[in-house]
Amino acid sequence: MDGWLISKRVDLGILILPAVVSVMYILTLPDGLDSPLWVYIAGVLMIDVAHVWASLYRCYLDREIFSRYTRYYVALPVLVGLLCFSVNAYSESLFWTLMAYTAVHHFLRQQVGFSALYRLRQGLSFRSWDARVEKWAMTMLVLYPVLWWHVHLPRHYSWFMEGDFIEGLPSGILWPAGILTAGLLIAHIAFRIRSRLYSPGRDLWMLSTALVWFGGIIWTDGDLHFSLTNVVAHGLPYFALVFWISHRRWKLDGTGALRQWCFEGWGMLVPLGFLLLLAFLEEGAWDIFVWHSHVSSERYMPSDWIRLFAVGALAVPQVTHYILDAFIWKGRYHPELRKLLMEEQSSARHAIS
Repeated sequence: MDGWLISKRVDLGILILPAVVSVMYILTLPDGLDSPLWVYIAGVLMIDVAHVWASLYRCYLDREIFSRYTRYYVALPVLVGLLCFSVNAYSESLFWTLMAYTAVHHFLRQQVGFSALYRLRQGLSFRSWDARVEKWAMTMLVLYPVLWWHVHLPRHYSWFMEGDFIEGLPSGILWPAGILTAGLLIAHIAFRIRSRLYSPGRDLWMLSTALVWFGGIIWTDGDLHFSLTNVVAHGLPYFALVFWISHRRWKLDGTGALRQWCFEGWGMLVPLGFLLLLAFLEEGAWDIFVWHSHVSSERYMPSDWIRLFAVGALAVPQVTHYILDAFIWKGRYHPELRKLLMEEQSSARHAIS
C-alpha cells in the first residue's frame, strides 16, 4: 500500500489541496466579509447542496443495496419529514439549533471517517491505542474550534442562521480543551514516528482538517471565510469518495457497462449533472419559500403554513443524508465496501482518470 486512499493525484487534487488553498485564500482577506454570489453558486449550491444528493448513488440508485434495505430507505425520509415539520412547528429557533448541531456532528464524523478509511486501506487495526489516539486527536481538531466559536459568540458568521448556536459557554473550557488537543496530537505524532509507516494521505488529511477548522473559525471572522473553507473541505472529498466507490463497485462486478462509464472520465459529467440539477431545484425552492434572497423577490410571501410545510419538506434531503452517511460507510452493513477498499491500491489508481 502506498499510503493514499484513492491515488496520489486524486487525494492531493480533490481531498486535500483544495481545502488548503481555500484557507490560504481567506487568510489574505479582511474580516467581516459576507459571501458573494460566486461563493453561493460555486460553493454552497454546486458543492455543499449537490454533495448531499450524492448519497443517492450509495443507496437509492444501487439496486442491490436498495433491495437489501428497502423498508429502511423508504421509511427514513418519511419519518425525517414528519420530525422536521413537527419540531419546526413547535419552535423555529429550536429547529435551526438542532439542525446546526446535527450538521456539526456530521462534519466532524466525516473528518474522523476519512481517517478510518485510510487506516482500512492500509490494513491497520482500529482497536489499538494509536487508532484511538488518532480518532480523538482528529475529533478535537474539529471540536476545539467549535468550542472556541461558542465562547466568542456572536461572530460575523453562523452555521445556518444567526442565533442557531447556543450562547453562554464559559471561556474556562478552552484551557482544558486546548491541553487535551495538544496532548492527543503529541501522542499521535509519537505513534506515527514509532510506526515508521509511510502514510502521506492520512497525515495530510489531518493537517488539512486543522487548517480548515482553525483557519475558517479562529484565525478569521467572516461568512465568506467560514463558508468557503467549510464547503470545499467537506463536499469535494465526499464527491470523490462516492464516485470512486461507485466506479469500483460496477467494475469489480463486471456488469453494468453504462454504469461503469458514468463514473469514469467524461462520463462522470452525467451523474454530476444530475446532482447539480437536484441542487438547483432544491436551493431554488428554499429561496422561493423561505429565504427570498437570490432567485425570487419578496413580492411572493408564502403563508405561515406553506412556509412551515416547505421547511419540513426541504430539510428532508439534508437530514436524511446526515443519517445515511453514518450507515452507508459501515462494513458490517455493507460487506462489499471492505472488498472495494481492500483491493490492491495499484489498481485503484486507475479508478478515476
